[in-house]
Amino acid sequence: MASGAHRLHRILKIYRHVYRDVVSLAAMEKYIDCSQIQPYRCNKRLVISLSPLPHSGSISNIGAACETCRRRLTEPELFRYCCIACKEII
Repeated sequence: MASGAHRLHRILKIYRHVYRDVVSLAAMEKYIDCSQIQPYRCNKRLVISLSPLPHSGSISNIGAACETCRRRLTEPELFRYCCIACKEII
């Protein structure tokens, strides 16, 4: 990677959280507005998911769900999306 066409590209580290790919919130904020994406804690680090995490039960309060995939949000008053893919689809 240090040579060739990709040598000037920056590297974004991808982590695994609950069997899903996530990226550091601090690293991703350099590239996109992450303010409405719900972060998660992974080894004391705030991360955001690249794609929706598995759904957990039915949602009785529609306002408490991701606007795109309807996954339950833990803090719906602060966040509108559960992952990068759900926010960027709009």
